Amino acid sequence: MDAINLRNIAEQSAPHEDILAVAAAMQISGATHVETLDTRGIDGSNVHLGGPDTITGHFGDIGQPNDYPLKWADEYLSVLTKSGIRQVLNINSGTILVALLMRKLGIRNEFKVSVFMGVDNPWSVLWLLMGARLLSAAAGSTSLAGLNLSNSVEVDTLLADAEVRHALGFDGGVRFEHHVTETFKSIVRQPYDRRADVVAAAATVPNISAKHEGGDPAVEVTREHPSDMPASRPDDSPRKGAPAMMPEAMKCLLGESLPAPAWERNLREEGRRRYLSCAATMSLRCAPSA
Repeated sequence: MDAINLRNIAEQSAPHEDILAVAAAMQISGATHVETLDTRGIDGSNVHLGGPDTITGHFGDIGQPNDYPLKWADEYLSVLTKSGIRQVLNINSGTILVALLMRKLGIRNEFKVSVFMGVDNPWSVLWLLMGARLLSAAAGSTSLAGLNLSNSVEVDTLLADAEVRHALGFDGGVRFEHHVTETFKSIVRQPYDRRADVVAAAATVPNISAKHEGGDPAVEVTREHPSDMPASRPDDSPRKGAPAMMPEAMKCLLGESLPAPAWERNLREEGRRRYLSCAATMSLRCAPSA
C-alpha cells in the first residue's frame, strides 16, 4: 500500500503532535508513506492558484515559484533531521532537480513524483529518469523512489515506460504508482477505473502499485457524499469538521456502510482528535460535500 499524507506538516510536527505515530503506523502496516511539505506554492506565492476563478491559470503551472525550491529544500532538511521523515512528495521540476542534487551531494533523501506533475508519456519518463541516473550517488542509487504517472496513461504507455526504466537500471529503485481510482469529485472525469490496465501491465512489469484514492465509480455514485479532495489552503484545514465527516470516511475506508468500530468510539478525546485528523487527510480523501 502507498499512502500520501496531505495534512499541514508544521501542524503535525509540532510538540505533542502525531507525525512520528503516523510514520510508525505506516511502517507497521507495511505501507510506503510520503509527507507533503508546506512549501508547495499554496500559500499565495503562486498566482495561478485561486480556485475556479483562475482555472485557466492552472495550466500554466501548479508549482513552486521564485525561490521556493530552496525553501522546499530547507523545509525538507528540517523535517528529516527533526522528525526522521525521509520520503516526501514532489510536484515541480525545480524541486525535483534539487532533490536529485541532494542525493548527489551525499544526503540520503527520498521523494516521489506526484500525479500532478503530469508525467503522461514515455518521453517525460525518459527525461526524468535520465536526470535521476545522471545525478545518482556513487553507488548508483537515486533519491527518486516512486513515480505517480498521470491518470491519462494507458496500458501501452505503462509498458513503454517500463522499458525506459529497465534500460536505465531502475527496475528495483523506482516504483511506478498508478491510480486505479480517484476521488469521485474534483480530479478526473468519471467513471474512472484503471484496474484492468494495471493488472495487464503487472503481468510483465515489476515494481508497480495500484493506488486507490476513491471507491469504485459504481459505488461512489450511490453515496450521499462521494469522495472529494480535501481543502488545499492553509486557512481551510481538513481538521475542521473532521468529527462530522467520520461516518462517511469510515464507509470509504471499509468499502461499505458500517458504523464506526467500538475501539474508535472509546478513544480518549485527544487520541480521537488525532485519529480523525489523520483519517481526514490520508490519501483516500473522503470528505462530505460542503
